[in-house]
Amino acid sequence: MPLPTDAGRKVEAEMSRIRTSKGKTRPDLLRKEMQRVMMDDVGIFREDKNIRKAVDIIHELQHKFATDLTIDDHGMRFNTDLLETFELGCLLDIAEVSAVSALHRTESRGAHSREDFPKRDDVNWLKHTFARRSAAGQIDLSYKPVVIKQFQPKERVY
Repeated sequence: MPLPTDAGRKVEAEMSRIRTSKGKTRPDLLRKEMQRVMMDDVGIFREDKNIRKAVDIIHELQHKFATDLTIDDHGMRFNTDLLETFELGCLLDIAEVSAVSALHRTESRGAHSREDFPKRDDVNWLKHTFARRSAAGQIDLSYKPVVIKQFQPKERVY
C-alpha cells in the first residue's frame, strides 16, 4: 500500500507542538508515573480494579502530555529532549493499548496472571488481540482466532 503524500505531516506537527509547548509538566515525571503504574497495576499479576485504575491514570498522563508539557531544549538540531518526549507520547499510547487489552482479556495466559481470572480459557480467548483507535479516540479491540498448526496448547504448570 503506498504512503500518503503527507505521510510525515502528523509527526512534524507533533514535534513542533512539543518543541513550542509552554506548559509546566516535565516529560520525565510523566514517564516515571507511566512506568510505575504499568509495573504496579498492569504487570504480570493483575486484576480488574487495578487495571481500571491504571487506564484512568494513563488517560490523565496523556491529557497532561497533550496540554501541559514543557521541555528544556527548543532547538532544531540534535534535540534529544524533543526526541525522548516524542517517544514518551508513543509509549503512552502503547501503555493505553496494553492496559485496555489486559482489562478485556478475562483469563490468565502464559506469564500474565489475572488474579480475578486464574484459569486459562481457550474456548473464549485462544485468539490474537488487535487494537485500533476509533475516530472518537477510544481503543477498539478486535480479535482473530489462533491457527494451531503443530503443537496443541497446554496449560503452563510449574
